[in-house]
Amino acid sequence: MNRHPVLASPFALVVLLVAVACTRRPAPALPVAPTGVVRGTVIDTVGGAPVPRARVSLDGRMTVRTDNEGRYLLGPIVTLPRTLTVECHEERRSLRMRLLASRPVEVTRNDTIFANFAVDGRGCDLRPWSEVTGEFRGRWTVGFEANDFVPCRDSEAVRPRRWSVTFGRGGTPRHWQSVPTDSFGLRTYFVRWRGTRVGPGYFGHLGGGEYQLTVTDVREMRAQRPGDCR
Repeated sequence: MNRHPVLASPFALVVLLVAVACTRRPAPALPVAPTGVVRGTVIDTVGGAPVPRARVSLDGRMTVRTDNEGRYLLGPIVTLPRTLTVECHEERRSLRMRLLASRPVEVTRNDTIFANFAVDGRGCDLRPWSEVTGEFRGRWTVGFEANDFVPCRDSEAVRPRRWSVTFGRGGTPRHWQSVPTDSFGLRTYFVRWRGTRVGPGYFGHLGGGEYQLTVTDVREMRAQRPGDCR
């Protein structure tokens, strides 16, 4: 039986298969859902000041925080009717959120929708967000469900309140000096760290830290001595 001249040559067969593959039509692209963005400001009606760190959410899912000027930006968003809500943390260091406003928005294709809010911010935590990098001295208590840092007053701090601690690259302590535990099994060290502090907010276990310090360099870590923070 005589073979087709192309099929008789393995090389020619490979060339034929490559040519067929290259002439196949690409699969049709899937349609991309049209999207838009929502942006605006949240202003306190009492005095007209911006509301920082307010929580703005779309349908209770996509969430952002306002900056110190009360501005926010949400997107990209699939163009559908949506519900926009604004909430704040209560003033007395509570994890509970208070609803300030809610409204429907119609997001249109490739467009920016402006949604500004004027709200009654009384009772909200209106302290601005800040970020400070420097050296921090103070007492660090660590143990079961405890990871609290209280800075000395002369540190790069706002005031000596409870902070949560995380360790960045190169910041994890390598040598832990043995210090006695208290009645709860916790150890307290005097530390001198370099890092970045952010807040205010609700950080760490159960949101108990008012600020969060990310340590990048451990310069000193030892047992406490009298007068450490003087």
